[in-house]
Amino acid sequence: MTQKPASPREETTTHFATRRDFLSMMGAGALATALPRWVRSEETGPEKPNIVIMFLDNISGNCDYTTYIYNGRNDLYRNTQPAKATGYSTYVFADEACTFIERNKDRPFFCYVPFNAAHYRNPKNKPPGTPCLWQAPDEAFERYGYRPDTLDERRRYRAVVTALDDGVGRVLDQLDRLKLTEKTIVIVLSDNGAFMIPQRGLECASNLPLRAGGTTLWEGGIRVPCVVRWPGRIKPGTLCREPLVSMDIVPMALRAAALAPPTDRVLDGRDPTETLAGRAPSPHTYLYWTCGTRSAAIRMGRYKLIRERYSTSQDWQLFDLQTDIGESANLMAAKPVRPVSDAAASRRPLAAMRGRCRSS
Repeated sequence: MTQKPASPREETTTHFATRRDFLSMMGAGALATALPRWVRSEETGPEKPNIVIMFLDNISGNCDYTTYIYNGRNDLYRNTQPAKATGYSTYVFADEACTFIERNKDRPFFCYVPFNAAHYRNPKNKPPGTPCLWQAPDEAFERYGYRPDTLDERRRYRAVVTALDDGVGRVLDQLDRLKLTEKTIVIVLSDNGAFMIPQRGLECASNLPLRAGGTTLWEGGIRVPCVVRWPGRIKPGTLCREPLVSMDIVPMALRAAALAPPTDRVLDGRDPTETLAGRAPSPHTYLYWTCGTRSAAIRMGRYKLIRERYSTSQDWQLFDLQTDIGESANLMAAKPVRPVSDAAASRRPLAAMRGRCRSS
């Protein structure tokens, strides 16, 4: 994401099918690209004349790393048409991003690059009888002295993550080559913790010391790594321990692009710029999560109230994340006066939020 000059230019915006909220950046001179999984934008038509939908990626987020097959069908698309590609997906998507940056180096741009790595391997992506293994290029194995045909799942997974690191490195190297590093914001973020599910990561990944993993609302599922590089605004080596959410990226991007928040929608995120720079606490009083109809969580500073569908207890549980990051000591039984009072009060907005979800 290159920072935009204060005065917008009148120019056609190319939008590579990102999430709906990022459309608020469109039409003001910021060029955008995304190589997205999951989301195909429907913001087309005569009412959006300056937005051109373009992308290259798989739409499932879980395709084969070399054949791009998902559940027996091709899952790679360029724009809205099925596409073919040769090579390891992480490198293909990274190189596509590098090409885009080269092409638009002289204008503001937004580049969204969600790799399918390190998503778990899917047996349905393979022909019957074909081993379903973590896939990585030979050089990623050789980095550790491993044989590429090893059946050790931990070694194979390590190679997948190493290749992912290399893919991110290609994009950063491109910024260096084009002398864009000092005026580009880079955000590296995971969407969820590793899955602690048999055949989907339990055998090779770890979220320790956090509890559980992806598909749950325990910290192992929702607390994820995030690295932000913003030259001149965030000092290198700064460590942020304040609770933030991925939706906060949208208002931060708007601020960097010198754009006002949209007035035709409500953004869930809040600008975290000062928090990331270490000059302010979290902009959130509460954070809320729901998963399906049986899991919900509320974060209030150091405390977290959770009801998790995969827990042996379906009652609300309370944890102090400052002293118990592994969520092992339920404080509800001890009935600490202030935290329980705050938690009880916070159930009202949670109920309202869940009511809105059911009615939408």
